[in-house]
Amino acid sequence: MELQQLVAVTVNTLDKHFSDVKVSIALQENNTVLGEDVKRKICEELGLKPSSHELFSLFLWNSKAEILHRVRDTDRILCPVKGLSLRKWCFTENQENQIIKEDGAACHLVFSQAENDIKIGRLFPTKEQELRLEELLDPGFTIEEQYIHECQKMKNYFSVRVDNCSMSLRSEDEFTQLSLSEQLVNVVVLSEGVVVDAGQHAVTIPFFCIRSWSLNTVSSLIQYSYKSGTNPDVKLSLGSNQFRYLHDATMEAIKDYRIRNNDSSSFFSSMTSTSPDGTVTIQENAVFDADKAMKYYIDFQAICL
Repeated sequence: MELQQLVAVTVNTLDKHFSDVKVSIALQENNTVLGEDVKRKICEELGLKPSSHELFSLFLWNSKAEILHRVRDTDRILCPVKGLSLRKWCFTENQENQIIKEDGAACHLVFSQAENDIKIGRLFPTKEQELRLEELLDPGFTIEEQYIHECQKMKNYFSVRVDNCSMSLRSEDEFTQLSLSEQLVNVVVLSEGVVVDAGQHAVTIPFFCIRSWSLNTVSSLIQYSYKSGTNPDVKLSLGSNQFRYLHDATMEAIKDYRIRNNDSSSFFSSMTSTSPDGTVTIQENAVFDADKAMKYYIDFQAICL
């Protein structure tokens, strides 16, 4: 009987004392490893309880520490494996609170990510919160769970943010060639919808207004088609090498949106289509509500050049 070949895989975490974790994974066909195998081994090595695994996910990131996309359990990762990280993947406060209460290892990873988010400027504590966090970081007795709860009060804690996206807007009935402007915006995906932030002004597109979105792998774009009032549908195009990450975040945030709003709608395979050349994938939005969208007005005028 032929022995199964093993390969070494290193995954980055945000734990300052245990940043890189190396495990041996069974090699699959075509010189790949299975995402599910890598995540399970990493979680076990970190001492996470099986019930906590769902709170985290693997991500592929580049040399600039930008997350490119989420690695799903069914994904096959080509060896040698480079640029993998384990990060929290949750938009639901109840789920996070339950897991950090029951699993000390999970709590430590969530704490490490929250601490890093403040360090890199993804989260902005008030002066009062800064003082409170400093107290909780007492070297002799750091209280990680309370630190997380304090961070949860901060704006956009349960969100994904991608900075410096190029942006373009056009009506769906226009047939002009797409041209991205030089204007750069930050995009935040959270359970309420998609926020486009130009600095002084920000616009929120609720999920119930989004009819569909598409991924263009040639142009590195994600395009949200949304309804606002009685106007024709508008297509918001965002250019970024993190466009797949924005798609992953959109799908995950909508899961929480459905929970919060007791929405029973579901995504079906028929709601996803691909262009003949395979470069564009279109995803219809299961929670789109035309009646609500007709009564909601989205104004991009303040942030458009």
